[in-house]
Amino acid sequence: MQHERWTMMNHLGRAAVLAAWAVGSFAASAHSPALAQQGPELSGEDELPKQLSDFAIDDRDPARTVPSATEAERKPLQMGYLLMDLSDRAEHAIKLGDHAKAAQYYRALIKVVPERAISYSRACREHEAAGQVNDAIEMCRLALGKSGVKLEDHTRFVRVMLRKDGALSPAELADIDAVIERIRTDGGQDGKRVAAVFDCDLGVRTEDPKRTSAGIASLQQLKQPAAQIVAYQWALALMEHDLDRATEILGEAKQAGVPQSAIDAMQGALAAPSVREQLAASQAAKLPAWWPGAAMAALVMIVAIAMLRRRGQARQRV
Repeated sequence: MQHERWTMMNHLGRAAVLAAWAVGSFAASAHSPALAQQGPELSGEDELPKQLSDFAIDDRDPARTVPSATEAERKPLQMGYLLMDLSDRAEHAIKLGDHAKAAQYYRALIKVVPERAISYSRACREHEAAGQVNDAIEMCRLALGKSGVKLEDHTRFVRVMLRKDGALSPAELADIDAVIERIRTDGGQDGKRVAAVFDCDLGVRTEDPKRTSAGIASLQQLKQPAAQIVAYQWALALMEHDLDRATEILGEAKQAGVPQSAIDAMQGALAAPSVREQLAASQAAKLPAWWPGAAMAALVMIVAIAMLRRRGQARQRV
């Protein structure tokens, strides 16, 4: 039962954070695993880019063949070419949809220029796109301590941390809180909005009604889309075992602009006998009900995708 609980919460954390970013516009990544589009089919373009440097590159393990610092000092021009070669290979892997391989090339670049944040950030991005969450967390965490770190590195760190399997430790929660506060402080209005979304995501991820409620209040103060806020309100109502309130929010959802597919998902969740039984049991025992998170995750993801499509259609009309 404990394993099933954390499996469900893991899905919740991943879906909720991706959905929140998709609804917003601050730093939604083109490489987001759930929302990335397949690249064009490459015909006759799957050969590696022509190599410029004299240094051999082991494409099975690019980092292994990065020259030593002594050799790099002796051949600075060739090292410059090597940087270009590794970057070209990374971009080529991305075009082929091989994000794991792209991450390997960026990790090789880290060995060449370890003091700068950019290669750590790109390695994190590609590990995330490849579904390699733990590797993404490692790279994102390291990026935050390097020169040239950007605000988007902080947002990516929170996003991948929320996708982490299992419970978040107190130390991890403290790190996430600190980075969210940095986003809120340094990111202007967009940063405040993204921080509020992350507050909601983290509240749902940890089943914390107080944190979720505070995030909702911030989103309301920032006048964010009603459809996004309704999704979190619905999750909060279920988290608090308030079936009447969840049903009431369902009635408000359509007016708020929530897509019909999401409303159908909400109705289905509330109508499921197992859901009602779980609510009744958890309320009687005064225990947190873990199932609402999964239902909310599905809802918010549907809302996110629908809103993205609407925005895309609107841009095409313009």
